[in-house]
Amino acid sequence: MDEENTIKRGSTTEITFTLPEYVPLEDIIAANVLWSWRKGILLKKELTDITIDADAYTLSTVLSESDTLKLHTGTIETEIILKYNSGTVFRSHTEQVQVEDTLLNREVE
Repeated sequence: MDEENTIKRGSTTEITFTLPEYVPLEDIIAANVLWSWRKGILLKKELTDITIDADAYTLSTVLSESDTLKLHTGTIETEIILKYNSGTVFRSHTEQVQVEDTLLNREVE
């Protein structure tokens, strides 16, 4: 299993997505990174939660302990959606992500 496509529930982790060079990363007015299970949205990060590096063609976001506890164990899907000033919208292909369980199914006190 590719460690880059694995999230441990209950952990804080930074997720970085590398996009193809043909995807423009300038003039973005809205962005969403979604994690879903069985077509239901489990977690959504918006533009204010996302760091864009146009030179490296990457988007990154931090998932908190409470964020990762919202994810279901097993295989989930993630998708990136970008909206530009022109009104054009880019949607990535959905990618599968593995989520590992934790013994403590709540936040650490």
